Amino acid sequence: MSVWSDFEADFAAALVAAHAGFARLDSDLTDLDRITSGQVRYQLVGGVANRETREDVGSNVVSREVRFEIKLHYRLAASDAERDWTSGSIVALGYGLEDVVDTLLQPSFYRALASVFQTLPEALESEPTDRDRVGDVISQTVKGAALLTP
Repeated sequence: MSVWSDFEADFAAALVAAHAGFARLDSDLTDLDRITSGQVRYQLVGGVANRETREDVGSNVVSREVRFEIKLHYRLAASDAERDWTSGSIVALGYGLEDVVDTLLQPSFYRALASVFQTLPEALESEPTDRDRVGDVISQTVKGAALLTP
C-alpha cells in the first residue's frame, strides 16, 4: 500500500469511530446525487509530497507530508431543519456538523492515526465560507496537512 492509502484507511476508521454513520462516497470528485435522505458522507482529496525540514544544524531530513481536503456532506431528511445539522444535532445521528468540524480541526485527531507522525496545526482550517447548500445537501470543507510516520 502507498502512504496515501495508509492515511486514507487510518482516517476513515478514526472518523467512523468518532462519528458513527459516516461513509465515504464512491467518488471523491462526483456530484452528490448518491447521498440519500438522512445520510452523512465525506470525500477525501489530497496527496503526499516530500518536505525538507531542518532537524539539527547541518543535517537535512526529508519528511513525507500529506495535504488533504475533506468535504463533509449531509442530505437533510424530511423531518430535519437545516439548523439542526449546521448548529445543533440530528437526533438520529447524535451529532451535528459543528461536532464533526470541531473533531477534524483538532490536531489530536490526526496524531492518533498510525500513519501520522506529526500534525501541522497551522494548516488545519475551515472557514464559514466553506459551507454550502445545494438542494437538500449541506456541505462543509476542512483542509489540513500532516507529516507522515517515517
